[in-house]
Amino acid sequence: MISGFSFDRGNGRGRYPPIKFPQTTVECEGCGAEFDVTWFCKNCSASLCKTCKEEHAREKFLKKHEVVPRTGSVLWTHGSWKLKESCLKHDRELVTFCNDCNQPCCINCIQEHPRHSFVTLENNILQLKLVLNSFVNDLIMVLLPTIQNDMSVLKQKIDSCTDNFEKAKSEVDSFFDSMKKVLEQSRAEMKSKLTKTQEQCRIALSEVLKLTENDMKAVQSIISVVERRIRAGGLDLITYYPKVPKYLPILICLLHCTLCSKR
Repeated sequence: MISGFSFDRGNGRGRYPPIKFPQTTVECEGCGAEFDVTWFCKNCSASLCKTCKEEHAREKFLKKHEVVPRTGSVLWTHGSWKLKESCLKHDRELVTFCNDCNQPCCINCIQEHPRHSFVTLENNILQLKLVLNSFVNDLIMVLLPTIQNDMSVLKQKIDSCTDNFEKAKSEVDSFFDSMKKVLEQSRAEMKSKLTKTQEQCRIALSEVLKLTENDMKAVQSIISVVERRIRAGGLDLITYYPKVPKYLPILICLLHCTLCSKR
C-alpha cells in the first residue's frame, strides 16, 4: 500500500475536475442493437446495424438514401473500438465543449443543451492539458518519492530478513556440530566400556573353561580306571564292584554341583 498520497476526482470537488468522455455506444435506430452499428443514413440521420442497413436498402422509398459507414467518435468495428472525431449521435464534426455536461458537442448538440456554458475545443484541451500537467507534477513530486521510499524500506527489510535467516541457519549448523561432538564422545566412551566389559567376561569364562576341562579330565580318568578293571576281570573286580554302586550316585552329584558352581 502506498502511504501519504490520495487522489479523488469522482465528484469534481477535488483539485482535479472530473472528465467525461464522449459516449461509447450507439443504438441502431432500426432494432435497438448496441453492437455492430456500423452504418449511417445521411438522409434519415439514423445509425443502423448491418441487418437494418440491408432492410433499409430494400425499402422502396428508402433504397435511394445514401447509407455510408459510420464515423462516430467511438465506432465498434471488427471486435474493437476505434476513436473518431465526430459526434456519435448526429455524426457531425465536434466543434465545441459543454462545461455543464462536460462533453464535446457538434452543432446539433448545442441546440439540445439550452442555457449551457460552452467553450471551444481548443480552450477545453488547453485547460485539460494544464490539469493533467498539474496531476503529472503531483505524481512526480509526491507519489514517486513515496514509492521510492517504500521500495527502499522494503529492500532494507529484505536484506535484514536475509541476514537473519542466514544467521539462524549458521546457528543451526553450529548446534548440530556441537551435538555431533558430544555424540562422538559418548560413542567412544560407551565402546570403551563395552570393550572392557567384554575382556572381563572373556577372562572369567576362560577360567571357568579351564576348571571344566580339569573336571572333564578327572571324569575321563575315572572312566579309564573302571574300564581297565572291567577288562581285567578277576577277583579285584569282585572286591571293587560292590563299592561302585554304593558311591556312584554320590560321585555323580558331587561332580554336577562342582560344574554348576564353576559356571
